[in-house]
Amino acid sequence: MECFEHMGYWWLPEYIESRKRIRGKLSFDPATGGRLRLYGQLYPSVDFSPLNPKEIGIIHGEIDGVAFTLQGCYAIESYLFSDVNETLVDAVYIYKGHHFKEIEDIAFQSVTVSYPYLDEWIDSNRFEVSVREKSDNGDEDGRAVRKLASLEELAFLLANVPFEPVEFYTEDDFDRRIHYSLTKSLPDKNAAPAEWKHRARISITPNEILPFFGDGSGNSYSEIVFVRLANFLTLATSRVNDPLSVWGTVSGTDAPSVVSVYCPTHEPESVGVRKMLFTFDDVKDDLSKYFSNWNRKYDNLQEVYDLYFRWNYDLHKGQLSHPTTQFLDMARALEVYHRRLYDEPYICKAEYKQKKKAVLELLRETFDEELSKKLVDDIGRGNLYSFSKRLESILNHILRDYTTLLELFLGDLHKFQRTVVDTRNDLTHILERPGKNAIDRFDIKIFHEYVTKTRLLLRMCFLVELKLSPDQVNRIMNRELDDHRLL
Repeated sequence: MECFEHMGYWWLPEYIESRKRIRGKLSFDPATGGRLRLYGQLYPSVDFSPLNPKEIGIIHGEIDGVAFTLQGCYAIESYLFSDVNETLVDAVYIYKGHHFKEIEDIAFQSVTVSYPYLDEWIDSNRFEVSVREKSDNGDEDGRAVRKLASLEELAFLLANVPFEPVEFYTEDDFDRRIHYSLTKSLPDKNAAPAEWKHRARISITPNEILPFFGDGSGNSYSEIVFVRLANFLTLATSRVNDPLSVWGTVSGTDAPSVVSVYCPTHEPESVGVRKMLFTFDDVKDDLSKYFSNWNRKYDNLQEVYDLYFRWNYDLHKGQLSHPTTQFLDMARALEVYHRRLYDEPYICKAEYKQKKKAVLELLRETFDEELSKKLVDDIGRGNLYSFSKRLESILNHILRDYTTLLELFLGDLHKFQRTVVDTRNDLTHILERPGKNAIDRFDIKIFHEYVTKTRLLLRMCFLVELKLSPDQVNRIMNRELDDHRLL
């Protein structure tokens, strides 16, 4: 997405019949989003300010004959300038090419999206370029290698590496099938070097028209584009993957038309294959299977992903929380991961219910009402695995095929387990006598080490849930090991 600024005419959808249009300048910056400066009164005068903005919803516009819809609009400032009432309006989304009257009307037959690190992800192991010419004696033996004229020429050659399109899909329990096509177009040799990157695209085509916005259940383009696909690529590349560009296809009277969707994003930095968790080559052979597993478990694991990716997004914004908070987030993520996918009781529910009844009767006879109620609540949860038991299950059962690798990453597994559990209990309950393995609350260096270790453990769990083979997981995590020798 590139910056732009254009003058046009603007109106509210409900005023289309009255033709109440006013002039205004629309500007867009990928870092800050859209802003409309209106020269006139678009709606009845009310009090608003940057601290108390007025929600407008949707605004329609036209620039050089092209339809625009601004959605998620808030009036933030208004003032008189040369007898003209000027109003500043911030817009979360800009749709170029179509007028949508309501949020519910924003729906597409298909959507195409580019991500900041998608090119590097699919090309991570393809940057082997050999440029050869005839030798001095005229033989075309390919032994003479000419020097590249410039870094720009090398960049063009890398961008020009052929890429075969990859098709993958997901299905849900309601027979909804969503088809994905991963492609990469070749750049124009005459174009500026800045245009040689971000050529990779993912096209998303469901078997029925999907709304752009939904209820968070994965049945909307925004959930797929901004959350599920974005976080899949964030996990893979270890960098935040907010969409760079989005295009939607809407049905028209003559032929489908393409709508450009503008929203805030960020300029990516180069990531490099060594910083990625897994590359496209690691998963290309069965991408449908891996992404379907990711998508199918997303609702169950959303809280886990929110906790895990918070670190990535905070790092991206330069706002990392204190290491103790990061540690608690990772401990919580491990506990929720096990509870959501592998929850099991100490004893069978029927047996526990019978024993619980007898204990509750004794409690009510022995303690006062307030204490009895607390103990009753505790006993009600007593058959659920403790955090210690869950962490033990992750290390010794779920990841039992990777014990050697875990020991290389985490050291002694029993000590690691006790340290994480005791530290989590100490930070959560502020114990007078912390467990003997608890990290000193002021030892920031050790907290950083354990944040790294717990994040590595979560990454292994994510790879296992994608249903990668043990050989694949070992290969991927051994690459990680090379970058974490400090542990």
